Amino acid sequence: MKPNAEQKRAFRLTALGTAAGAVALMVLGLIVSVGLPVVRGEMRTDTSKARVSTKEATQGMSIYEREGCVYCHTQQVRGVSNDLGLGTVTSAEQISRDGPSLLGIARTGPDLACYGSRKEGGAAGKELSAYIADPRSVFPTSKMPRYGHLGDKELADLGSYLKSLICGGEQ
Repeated sequence: MKPNAEQKRAFRLTALGTAAGAVALMVLGLIVSVGLPVVRGEMRTDTSKARVSTKEATQGMSIYEREGCVYCHTQQVRGVSNDLGLGTVTSAEQISRDGPSLLGIARTGPDLACYGSRKEGGAAGKELSAYIADPRSVFPTSKMPRYGHLGDKELADLGSYLKSLICGGEQ
């Protein structure tokens, strides 16, 4: 049996009504899930808990980005056996409070997420600056390239940034 003109019209209206209803539900869903939290201020990043708090550490973070440290070092402790002893597992909250997020691309060098919290503390001050400037002079088998082109101030700022990477509620 072939549908008549009235049945075709009713089908088109039903399809149009269903599509309009679906669009209305999507808009309502967006308003509830995104719009209301934004208006209430629930989606703002709490920068009061940001790890980078000093001018030197902020400058060091810029140097870390500019020099491409993120390509060899991660800043995220994963919940896997290889990361035991590196610090507490990185949470989404920790990542969201830092901007920009410097999680890293690969882990050619050590993870730096909790560098400032570690008992061995890594190097500090002039020792850290010397290592960054010429890693093989301190650790002959290091894969890290030399950063001897950085000035003393830049090396100190980069060290301040690394020491600011504290995990586990310490500050």
